[in-house]
Amino acid sequence: DTCIITASLEFAGGFLGCSTGGAASIMNCSVKVDTVSAFQKAGGFAGETNNTEITNCTAEITDKLQASNPDIYISMILAGFIAKSTGDNVSKSSATVKHFVFTNNCGPGEAGEVSGFIGRCEDSEISECTVEMDSFGENKILNDFNIGGLIGYCYNSYEIKNCSVVCNKVSFGGYGNRLGGLIGYLSSSEVSDCFTDIKFENSNDNSFNIGGLIGSLNGYSDVVGCFSNISIINNNGSPFVIGGLIGYFNFEGVSVRNCYAKGSIINNKDSGIYIGGLAGYAYGPGGSGFISNSYSRSTI
Repeated sequence: DTCIITASLEFAGGFLGCSTGGAASIMNCSVKVDTVSAFQKAGGFAGETNNTEITNCTAEITDKLQASNPDIYISMILAGFIAKSTGDNVSKSSATVKHFVFTNNCGPGEAGEVSGFIGRCEDSEISECTVEMDSFGENKILNDFNIGGLIGYCYNSYEIKNCSVVCNKVSFGGYGNRLGGLIGYLSSSEVSDCFTDIKFENSNDNSFNIGGLIGSLNGYSDVVGCFSNISIINNNGSPFVIGGLIGYFNFEGVSVRNCYAKGSIINNKDSGIYIGGLAGYAYGPGGSGFISNSYSRSTI
């Protein structure tokens, strides 16, 4: 079957549009479609979920998860599983997307979120979830977006644990984006025992924070026991941050423990580039963060 979603302001999903409150529970459910084509805010399984327990559910998109917004100034939340998750407990669930594509460039409106699993995640717990994608982005221009294999934007979430992302090709252009193999932007949350196997390639001029696991790691977060296996090829000449595990690292109240990165980072430009086998750029206004028992075996 083909699922066509053209949500403008409200949220839409291939299985469920919106679930709100009251300890709702969704178990052992699945959706399999050829195409999900979203105008603004949609998920392959659900558009928006609130205070919902979701267990052993799957979304399989056999052809395309497609953003087809004709207005480049409108924000977008688009994800393979749930567009926006608030106060949920999501476990043992998965999203499989053949191609995650954009028919138009997006931005520079409000920051948007795109992800293989959850676009925007707040106050939720995500465990034992997996994402598989053949291709993600197809080198379209996004501006001021949070882009993640598992989660685009994650704030104040109790724990993201035992999750994985595998993607054969990730390619975006644009300005001011945060791109992570697992999470694009992370703040006030805990991530543990997660891994990514990702191939990044950029060819458009842009300003990006790219991390094999997390694109931008921010205040009062913990990352424990995670690793990334990455291949990153940079053909960009603009200010650019690349880390085998973490792109941009804000030390304020942040800890990274027992983590590692391996793979290769190839830089084909020689200006404005910050590259690290583990982290690309660290900034420490509070001085209370640390990295311990972590290493990189990435070749640069």
